[in-house]
Amino acid sequence: MNAIRIVAVLLLVLGLLVFVVPVPHHEDHSVRVGGAKLGVETEHSEKLPPAVGVVLLAGGVLAWFWERAERSPESWVKEIGSIRKRLEFQYLILRLQDRGEKPYSLNWI
Repeated sequence: MNAIRIVAVLLLVLGLLVFVVPVPHHEDHSVRVGGAKLGVETEHSEKLPPAVGVVLLAGGVLAWFWERAERSPESWVKEIGSIRKRLEFQYLILRLQDRGEKPYSLNWI
């Protein structure tokens, strides 16, 4: 896996977790007078706003497709070229079979 794909997966996972996992908050409401401390410590959990999850998910999707588009032009051209060659060869074999001729060797396909 390359770095962009790892970032994309990380953003997608974090984006999904925003909707499910609450984030804990600790607050300390205390007063110090001399050597004494008087106060209350509270803890509550709340989920992040849905907009944060949407932004993370969108970033993950964009990174995923950016990684694919970044490597695709050369690899897609090569793949299309090899598919075209295979189709041309299959067409040649069909033409030979229509004429009743047999190709010499098909072992290299």
